[in-house]
Amino acid sequence: MGLMLLTMPWILLGQDRTDIQSSFAETMAQAKGGDPKAQNTLGLRYAKGIGVPKDEAEALKWFRKAADQGLADAQNILGNLYFHGLEGVPKDHAEAEASKWYRKAADQGLAQAQGNLAWMYANGIGVPKDLAEALKWYRKAADQGLAQAQRNLARMYANGIGVPKDEAEALKWYRKAADQGDAIAQHNIGNAYANGRAGVPKDLDEAVKWYRKAADQGLAEAQKILGNAYANGGLAGVPKDEAEAVKWFRKAADQGDANAQDNLGWMYANGIGVSKDEAQAVKWFRKAADQGHAIAQAHLRFMYADEVGVPKDEAEAAKWHRKAEENAPRAAASFNTGTREDGGFSSGGFSSGGFSSQERMNEAVRQANQQLRKEQEAIGQAIGQGADRGIDHFFPESFRRSP
Repeated sequence: MGLMLLTMPWILLGQDRTDIQSSFAETMAQAKGGDPKAQNTLGLRYAKGIGVPKDEAEALKWFRKAADQGLADAQNILGNLYFHGLEGVPKDHAEAEASKWYRKAADQGLAQAQGNLAWMYANGIGVPKDLAEALKWYRKAADQGLAQAQRNLARMYANGIGVPKDEAEALKWYRKAADQGDAIAQHNIGNAYANGRAGVPKDLDEAVKWYRKAADQGLAEAQKILGNAYANGGLAGVPKDEAEAVKWFRKAADQGDANAQDNLGWMYANGIGVSKDEAQAVKWFRKAADQGHAIAQAHLRFMYADEVGVPKDEAEAAKWHRKAEENAPRAAASFNTGTREDGGFSSGGFSSGGFSSQERMNEAVRQANQQLRKEQEAIGQAIGQGADRGIDHFFPESFRRSP
């Protein structure tokens, strides 16, 4: 949840320095005279250093003055400040204070505060966990058109959290959020069409359309799915285009997506869609492996064992073999889970885990059997289960906060 104070009032935009200094003097006079809107604006100025040196203590002082007078925007900002932590304020007290100020603003109808208060109830932060209250406040904010609240309300319906499970209702709210440009909602609609879920027919063309909308906004999960679609080709009119696959894998990999990092490593290792570069392959495999990605760990084991892109190092090969073996059951469990943790629908006809994942692991197992037959077969069996289902966890189970 980004601080609302990061958005400056329109009156400050496009002004030259003289105008800013002049308006600052006027704002200061109004704030000292007790005008809560001027006090809030002054807080924003100090928070961002607009026309004055940045001063968080002064910002807090003026936000509090405006909040104490009942200005909802200032109350929500004050809630944000407490939530993100104020120096010298114990965490438990800060979370309770955040909830208090969110409630004050929410009771006045401020949608952002309603969404924030709902999130606190959904996660039991600053207030006792209460899904009925979370649902109530999400609905209030969603009815006002707050996209993040619409998405979280959809999540509750998609998972039956605090309300009977209703995928059609979930899709309705995802559409409302997606129509406002919410990338996560767009991705989830793509999943619905990829699976033929929530009362819509399976339609991969429509799925690709929504994935692309989300990917164009930088959503790593959607970028990875597009990469897989281009790598494999033949899906929903997406032609096989390995260079395009590399492009989308790189976008997701640069954001830290472990599956995309492993896929990009594989592209470099084999010169698929990009010039063969074993050092780059090792780099990307390592990034994924460091996140616990079992397939990437198995790849690293082979690189070190066979002296590919790195000096031969049997100890390092053995280390990555052990890590892959340890992570294989967890990887298999995540592939076999039928619903996504963010409340969306799994990607169905598209592989979000890795293109040609089954073939790659089969090859990995075949090579590993030369030295570690029994252990590596176990890895291949565990990771291979469901690898072509495209079921991949994305967001943490807790609700996403409103920005």
